Amino acid sequence: MRRHFTQWIVLLIGLLASSLTAHSAHAAEEETVHAIRAAWKQRSTDFKSIDCQCDIESKGLADERRLPHGRTLAKNDGDDAVILKSTLTYKTAGEKQMWSMEREEWDFATNAKSLIPQISTQVFDGVENKGFTGKGQIILGQVTKTNQPDDMLTVFAQLEAFYLSIAPVAYLERRAYKPYEIQVVNAHAQQDGIECIELSIPRGPNKWLASMWVDPARDYVPIRFTEKLDGEIASDLSINYASDPAIGWRVAGWSRSSHKGGNIYTGLVSHCSINQPIDDDAFDLEFPVASQVSVHRGENVSYFVVTAAGTHRSIPESEFGHFDNSLAGSSRDLVNGSSARAIEQVHIPGPYDDTADGSKQIADALEIAKASNKRVLLQFGANWCGWCKRLDSLFKTDQKISEKLKANYVVTLIDVNEGHNKEVDAEYGTPTKHGLPVLVVLDADGKQLVTKDTGELEEDDHHSPDKVLEFLNEWTPKR
Repeated sequence: MRRHFTQWIVLLIGLLASSLTAHSAHAAEEETVHAIRAAWKQRSTDFKSIDCQCDIESKGLADERRLPHGRTLAKNDGDDAVILKSTLTYKTAGEKQMWSMEREEWDFATNAKSLIPQISTQVFDGVENKGFTGKGQIILGQVTKTNQPDDMLTVFAQLEAFYLSIAPVAYLERRAYKPYEIQVVNAHAQQDGIECIELSIPRGPNKWLASMWVDPARDYVPIRFTEKLDGEIASDLSINYASDPAIGWRVAGWSRSSHKGGNIYTGLVSHCSINQPIDDDAFDLEFPVASQVSVHRGENVSYFVVTAAGTHRSIPESEFGHFDNSLAGSSRDLVNGSSARAIEQVHIPGPYDDTADGSKQIADALEIAKASNKRVLLQFGANWCGWCKRLDSLFKTDQKISEKLKANYVVTLIDVNEGHNKEVDAEYGTPTKHGLPVLVVLDADGKQLVTKDTGELEEDDHHSPDKVLEFLNEWTPKR
């Protein structure tokens, strides 16, 4: 009897010790997570201004699945890779932002690199978004009065490393991950000889999962971020840092690869100053001579062409996007010595009507759908959303997708900027909780069939045409 009693005591002591060990480990993990969140929160408030320039190289596979319908890239020097270079300048101070990029492009006419790089500039001065895109002598611009800038950090894959480094929580939330549900996978992981902490981060009710490695010796800055879909790595971002007297550590360079799309971006920061004064002139955009500009004020859109420094004349919409030969002698070539040449992709004004009644839009769409045996495809978004514009452009420019939509869907764009059409959003289960853009499919009777998080359709810095087409095929009405 005494021996059995002793065995029970030993067993109980063992169970108690195991429980205490597990509790201690859990407490240590919670303490680590708390320290990471606190460091991230502090880091996002440390940045007052940024002035940087980056040299970027993108390497993409000659894969026709990633190109407009029917177009393929030639092999580059015997390899399947095509390398394009760009230079990016980014500045932000308070609510003001600007970016400018000069980049090489692929010329589909000659199936080679274009000799004339494209230059783009975008500025938010606190009142208006202004920007232009130019190639040769054709320069198209846009002005939109707004109280918020275009989401520059989230729109461009080239700035992703900065966004993740500066504001990890906002970055994760923007991509529909749950930063407040992070878990420590390995408190003593290794990345390139650096001892770091490996985290896992879930993303909503789907099959995406992110892993992040942070460096505790450098205020828990993210040094690697991977995304997995169905257990396979879809993208992989690695960030290098340099010490900085203002905020401790700043981005020095990065590498980002898309394992499914084949793109590899590498960036090197050639200049960067943090929390230093930036002249207000940096956020004043003057359109070059011969620029053709669309000006958006609510429903009203007007057009003008810059005839000389500080002067312009109005033009009808029909002339917008066409080179004005009368300005050929005075226009500024974006690249010295280049000849006039049309831009292949004309800048498209924001597709969302921010004054439209969403309920009426849907009622009208359902009437058409019922008469033509189609389904209604609602695209919730806003004109400030770069991904929304990209998806809208894909719908219109990809031949297979465009034909599929025309034959089977009534596409309806619902503007949800600053709470607009919030009742419509609520009626369909608040699909915008997934981020923008988000798709909702209705049958001809108005029954909601599916809500689609378009993050699942992304591939690197664009929406995958194959994934979009697969989704549309799945919900095409049966006839």
